[in-house]
Amino acid sequence: MRTVLNACYWIDGGKGPLHFAVDFRELRLIGLDTTVEGTAAGQVAEHLPWLRDALSAKGPAASMLFLHHHVFECGIAPMDRIMCGGSAALGTLLRDHPRRPLALATGHAHRPAAGTLAGIPAYLSGSICPANPLWLGSATIPPWPIPPR
Repeated sequence: MRTVLNACYWIDGGKGPLHFAVDFRELRLIGLDTTVEGTAAGQVAEHLPWLRDALSAKGPAASMLFLHHHVFECGIAPMDRIMCGGSAALGTLLRDHPRRPLALATGHAHRPAAGTLAGIPAYLSGSICPANPLWLGSATIPPWPIPPR
């Protein structure tokens, strides 16, 4: 991703996590890298100090937070097993911070859903890729879509 999106705003010169904080007019856009190398699961706990600083930095008080992994259960068991670990700690930070984001936008499950984290609206975005099947734990697992070749 660093090669394709060689952006000037990656922290650590693009060598560390792919976090970013960009002020756009009266809104701060914050991206928090939740990837864990070698796994499809996400984790946010080690990045919370960076997020606290990004929320507190001089600039617009209003912000939106973007993460790849979803922070609330979406009801698709295989995806919920690899959702964003540390979401409870993230919720505590956001609930207690004086500059709470207006909303959180996430992905990973490729299926739109909405929920909250610490009373903040949280959205699981759809995708241009085929959606993961909506499987709510029934005995029959829906077929997984196979992208066209």
